[in-house]
Amino acid sequence: DEREAVVSTQSTGENNRVLQENTEKLEATNNQLSSSVADLEAQAKKFKEVYEKLKKENEKLAEVRDQMQEQLNGFKKLQEAIFSQLNEKMRAMDRSLLEKIAADIEMMDAEQGLSPEEFEKFLKRVPTHLKDKFHQILNENHSKFHQFDQNKDRVIDSDEFGAMLDQVMKEMEM
Repeated sequence: DEREAVVSTQSTGENNRVLQENTEKLEATNNQLSSSVADLEAQAKKFKEVYEKLKKENEKLAEVRDQMQEQLNGFKKLQEAIFSQLNEKMRAMDRSLLEKIAADIEMMDAEQGLSPEEFEKFLKRVPTHLKDKFHQILNENHSKFHQFDQNKDRVIDSDEFGAMLDQVMKEMEM
């Protein structure tokens, strides 16, 4: 019995020693894990701070983008207005040029209005970029002259000429 008690005591002592070693190892591992958790928490806190800073910067950039888009829209409207004014001025210059050509030809025979012959000369002197517009309004079923000689007096007077130019200018807007 004594022997069994000695063996049991030795066995218990051995078990205690093994348990003590395991406990020490577990405590060391626990300390390492606690340190790792603390490091991870610190990193998570830093990442969260960086995230918040980046989020604020992103919001600022979004505001700048929106402001730039507003400016771009304003510039587009300004550009459209400028081009519209330029087109209007170009049409006015074209109309003035056509009126000048007609006036030069009209006075060749010292009589008011364009005769059929003068009208043909006028059409030949129309600048290339406007010829297409004249052809678009000319009806192929009628002679060119008679299409605009509304009162059929064989003369295109200033009112008839103005009405013709109105049609041409309307074509230029399209």
